Amino acid sequence: MKKREVIKQKNKLKQVRNLKYLKFAKYACLFLIVMFLIYVGAMSASMNISFEELMSKNAVVIVGFMICTANLYVWYILKHFLIKSFLNVIYFLTDIENYEHIESIRINLIVLSIAQVFLLNYISAGLMILSLVKYFQWNQFSFKKSLKEIKKEGQLSVLIISLIVMSLFVALVFGIFFSVK
Repeated sequence: MKKREVIKQKNKLKQVRNLKYLKFAKYACLFLIVMFLIYVGAMSASMNISFEELMSKNAVVIVGFMICTANLYVWYILKHFLIKSFLNVIYFLTDIENYEHIESIRINLIVLSIAQVFLLNYISAGLMILSLVKYFQWNQFSFKKSLKEIKKEGQLSVLIISLIVMSLFVALVFGIFFSVK
């Protein structure tokens, strides 16, 4: 990357020293999954029914598993951010530290945090929104310019995949939940 591009990308960030909020958001996704599995195990034990019966009779458990699956996807995105090709895995946090694909990371974080709010994972969503506020400059942000830059960098497919996957998870969760109620 040229020095001019590095300066341009660096101006889009406030600070890069410590990315603890993104790391906490990643761990919050895993924490929610573990807590849900403990909840389902305790519910199964307290009702003296098998795990399969609990899955077939309780819609809340099905919706919870869908939310946990979405959280696994968000955890994967926060851990590994597939950028250049399917053979080249580039780490999400390394991209921010190297000032690469800043707009793609910003828009993906917006999509993931909105989806996490709809999927009722408020801890992870709050941490992602806090990281968006803490790490990115917003005074010259334009959604249209960001999409043009993402398209120029070849990152539009990553954004579209994240948008489709999270939209499907939100639609499935609400579809299952409201069809049972």
